[in-house]
Amino acid sequence: MPNLIVGESRRTKATINYMVHGDGPVKILFVMGLASTLDSWKMQVDAFVKLRDEQGNPTDYDSKYSICVYDNRGIGLSSSPLGRYTTEMMALDGLELLAHLQWKQFHLIGLSMGGMIALRMSVLLISRNVGMPMDPIPSLLSLMLVVTHYGGPHSDQPETGKKMAKKLLFALTEKKRTKKILPMLFSKRFLSDPKNYQDAFDGIIASRKIEGGKPPIFGFLGQLHAVSRHRVKPEELQLIRDSQVPVMVMTGDEDHMVDPRNSAEMNELLQPVEYIVMPETGHAINAERAAEFNEAMFRHVERGEARLQPMATPSTDTRSTEPVTMQSSLEQPTVLVQTQMEIVS
Repeated sequence: MPNLIVGESRRTKATINYMVHGDGPVKILFVMGLASTLDSWKMQVDAFVKLRDEQGNPTDYDSKYSICVYDNRGIGLSSSPLGRYTTEMMALDGLELLAHLQWKQFHLIGLSMGGMIALRMSVLLISRNVGMPMDPIPSLLSLMLVVTHYGGPHSDQPETGKKMAKKLLFALTEKKRTKKILPMLFSKRFLSDPKNYQDAFDGIIASRKIEGGKPPIFGFLGQLHAVSRHRVKPEELQLIRDSQVPVMVMTGDEDHMVDPRNSAEMNELLQPVEYIVMPETGHAINAERAAEFNEAMFRHVERGEARLQPMATPSTDTRSTEPVTMQSSLEQPTVLVQTQMEIVS
């Protein structure tokens, strides 16, 4: 996997591990959450695969897209420098990666801590004040914020999640830790299926093997500091809202890591074009509801791409603070519509 040295001019040097799949014109950057590697996007990366070899390994990706996944500083095959990380520091890491890739416009998808980084990255890009040499400054075509928060009144972890996290202190083996982690990430409904449980268990164990065991302690503490200090000011949220960049907010109603009320607040503050609440769904929404997640992802990217096309007539702003069930219009991408996804199991 390729590596990129970032942060030298900021005196926050780190090595970022990343992967790019495909070489199409529609470019998407995925930003993952706390203590999670780029492999956590596997079910999304797989959605872009067109051909596989006899062993099932991808050999070709959809020619329409270029997608980039990467390990944040502090996790996986990226370095874990000692220090107090911030979401702005990691947002600038992402911007340096974009500059290296020479992407002039892109779609941004952030999950959990990755959503916090994506929020900060969006503010930097929309304000055109990235705080470092960058020519040109990339254009943000769409923003997808998944199970995340902006630092508001419900930014603390839910009490149920805190109780689950305490149990990790007494789980001394990797298998015992994984058993304790699963209910923190997935819903009871999902884990009640033996196959789902085993697949999720095996996936976590496999990712630990790839990264050589537990996340590096310095990296984990650095990321934890970034999450604990993350705040996006009201005027910065207003900047995103006024930019007309299409925003999607997505959450599950059984998230024990990030309170779903944060997404409801962002629905009020950002007035996204689409607000999705998936019932009986936990924090690892991109894995638990991969099909629905990917469908929403492609829909939102297309919405952002449609903004590049000339509009015949101005659209009407139909923003609402309440989610309603309706069909999103791709023909009029700047019409702001609230949708709530009702999923029948």
